[in-house]
Amino acid sequence: MPHGNLGERAMPKSNVKFTLTDYLNLPEYPQVELIEGDLLVTPSPTYRHQAISRNIGAALWSWIKSRKIGDLVFAPMDVILSDDTVVQPDIIVILAPNRHIVHERIEGPPDLVVEIHSPATKERDLTVKRKLYARYGIREYWIVDGDRQTIEVNEWTPDGYRPIGLFAFADTLRSGVLSGFEMAVRTAFDDL
Repeated sequence: MPHGNLGERAMPKSNVKFTLTDYLNLPEYPQVELIEGDLLVTPSPTYRHQAISRNIGAALWSWIKSRKIGDLVFAPMDVILSDDTVVQPDIIVILAPNRHIVHERIEGPPDLVVEIHSPATKERDLTVKRKLYARYGIREYWIVDGDRQTIEVNEWTPDGYRPIGLFAFADTLRSGVLSGFEMAVRTAFDDL
């Protein structure tokens, strides 16, 4: 496969819809998500994407671990939302009361997910995943834009996501789900 910005690739459209069973029988690589029965292949993330994920994950994990309130994992990790939808958010937070969803895979909606834009996934993160995550009741959804160096924090409501804020490089991000958590947004983009 050639290198470069390959973008997201959907399997050719047909009347065939895939299920969780089909998904679980796929080879481990490449990175694939099952979105409402459609298999979507995404190239592996760039170094910059992974560095942003590491920086945000380190801040979140330090805070969560020190308070012993839950767990955090990174993609690729399957989050099974239904028989026809399996996603792999970049960062996944499961708080202790929701720990029952953690098995070999995550079987149900986590408390907080973070998606970091890449050219291949930006449109999906802003539209399809926003709707899916709201439909399945994921309580908080962060959308990270590395080019603009911003983090949008969205809080779940029965009518969809409500923006808590769009935090820029000089701002301090606050979470509704992680009461008391604060992170200087610049931390996400350090050492890039």
